Amino acid sequence: MMNGLRTLVSETAQMLGSVLDHNGLWCTPSAGSEAAADLANAETGPSGPWGEAPVRDVMDIAWMALGLAGENARASAVLLGKPIWFSRLPGIRSFGRADPFALRTSFPVEVLTRSVIEAASLAFWLTESGLGVRARVARQIVYRMNGAVRMEEALDSMGGPRPGEQRRDYGELTDDVRQAAADLGLPLAQSGRQWDCDGQKYPGYLGRAANLSASFARTPEVPYQVYSGVAHAELWGLWRGYLQLPRNGHPHDRQQFTFKPLNVHSAVQALVEAIISAARRTAGYLGAGAVQAELTKWASEADQRLDALRPP
Repeated sequence: MMNGLRTLVSETAQMLGSVLDHNGLWCTPSAGSEAAADLANAETGPSGPWGEAPVRDVMDIAWMALGLAGENARASAVLLGKPIWFSRLPGIRSFGRADPFALRTSFPVEVLTRSVIEAASLAFWLTESGLGVRARVARQIVYRMNGAVRMEEALDSMGGPRPGEQRRDYGELTDDVRQAAADLGLPLAQSGRQWDCDGQKYPGYLGRAANLSASFARTPEVPYQVYSGVAHAELWGLWRGYLQLPRNGHPHDRQQFTFKPLNVHSAVQALVEAIISAARRTAGYLGAGAVQAELTKWASEADQRLDALRPP
């Protein structure tokens, strides 16, 4: 199963590359595509016509987010080696692995799947079909504002910039984003901790993940929050990779790692579906019809292979 999953993840990352490496379409989207229409917009703001720049910003963010998803998929493929085997003698617990970096639990794949979902969901949200240029650029603004706020909070928690550095050296500032919105003539306001730009609200990680997973053919209720529990070391997340021992056992006994093939398979299925859904929507936005068709074909093949690889 593991080698089959590794191959499937690697090939899915390669399919994503067919979208990311299509430089011509990112520079000059197909005529009649939503991306081409957005770039040719007639919007104006206090600083004059929008031109292509704010749309290029959206496209750049989507491109980088898909690139991050692809990098994490490749890292997951590296980890999908042979699982460990356990041998046990009275009072002694030992394990051996064919590869020193082979998986001992489902933890690493689940955490990487969570990251893939978060990155892919950003591209999926930004390239939504029928959104229109004004709403699409507004989404870019609230995304940037949320990030600027978090960056400044993190910087303040560190006690501010180090000697010789400026706040802007760490990333975009909230004042920068406010100015960008004002130049475009887009209203930007805050309600609690949620930002709103021209009616577009930032959904956060959970909202984005739910929006993306709703498009999955097999797992529309992908356990993103379960994977977050693993990443955050919540107790219920920890139990996914440890074998619980009786409470009245020997005091020197400790919970053992346990390898659950079904957990790994489920995480890989979510990873594959996340990349395919986001890549297919992005290809459609760019007008890459042939690439979109190949991704649709690949989605069907991936489902069949996942069914064949599913452990009992």
